[in-house]
Amino acid sequence: MLPKVILSPACLWMATITDSAETASESIELALPWLRVGPGEITHPVVRNRDIERLAETGRFPAENHFTEILAATGLASLVDPKTLATAVSRYLATAKSFEEETGIEDAIFSNVEILPSLSSNFDNVSRVDIEESLCSAGLAKFRYNKTMHYASCRSGPISHNFRVECDIDAVQDKSGIEYDCGRLSTELVVLTKPDNFINALNAAEVWQMAEDSAELEIAIELQARSLVALNGSVGVPPFRVGTEFMGAIRRAQAAGSGQFSSVTLSRCAQVLIAPGSANARPFRTSSSANAEARIRERDGATAMRSHITGGHAALRLMYWQHQCGLIEFSTVRSKFDTEIDEGDALFERKW
Repeated sequence: MLPKVILSPACLWMATITDSAETASESIELALPWLRVGPGEITHPVVRNRDIERLAETGRFPAENHFTEILAATGLASLVDPKTLATAVSRYLATAKSFEEETGIEDAIFSNVEILPSLSSNFDNVSRVDIEESLCSAGLAKFRYNKTMHYASCRSGPISHNFRVECDIDAVQDKSGIEYDCGRLSTELVVLTKPDNFINALNAAEVWQMAEDSAELEIAIELQARSLVALNGSVGVPPFRVGTEFMGAIRRAQAAGSGQFSSVTLSRCAQVLIAPGSANARPFRTSSSANAEARIRERDGATAMRSHITGGHAALRLMYWQHQCGLIEFSTVRSKFDTEIDEGDALFERKW
């Protein structure tokens, strides 16, 4: 499972009266891409219900009234339309999943909060409390409930690539009830200022081991392949897809999760993309004869290919289809004695 991204409440109110025109303009520019990420995309951030409530409590909702005031105060009224900003917020909130739904944490109370880098130079007092609460909530999900969270921010400033979050957890309410005096929270959160940064913040091996579907396998392969690009002088990762039967196949072959052949299978997929020569990739023929023709898939003319993953008794092979357009479609992992390759269903557009 990929990390969830929790949206900073600053991405909903974008700017404050005390902001300079430069700061407000930058925050708006960074916030809008987060609000425009579609609900079906992997980087679509969740939002705390409490943050939505605070929008109304602090006069930041209805959004158009808030943005009209902010843009007038920062001198940006001639450059940005408040209705456009309000529409972006409304559309996001209409499709956003809640932090509470994703984590099972209904509410929490924090005290003695310490955030590094400090937020004091970035926000006024009211805004800083909102940010601290959302950071502590994300930290709680990671620290106590093993829900890995990244933090979507619209403020660059002194913010580094992570936040250090420490606080006392005075109470937590989840599905099991309310628990008091839950100890000290101490954790680190990855900070993302752009949705495009999400993929680069991931670790290929971890994504592969935790993958729950084909899209997550594709991300792991992409990351692993990128690490080989510079070493092999390649210009980039060629187009590829994971076939519809691949996930089940690697699970059966102990090549997924914490399986014995998981790591080497991921590495071989990347090698097939970036350095097929070193992967000893060869056509998968219609018979055992060296002169036999390569297998061709009737529906699209793709050529069946194979590459050994392991030797010895297990002797696993990575099987894939080479499309005429250059696209590689990973099909299955089977024993070298197996004479079949999965046809797979027609592929659809990826969501990342």
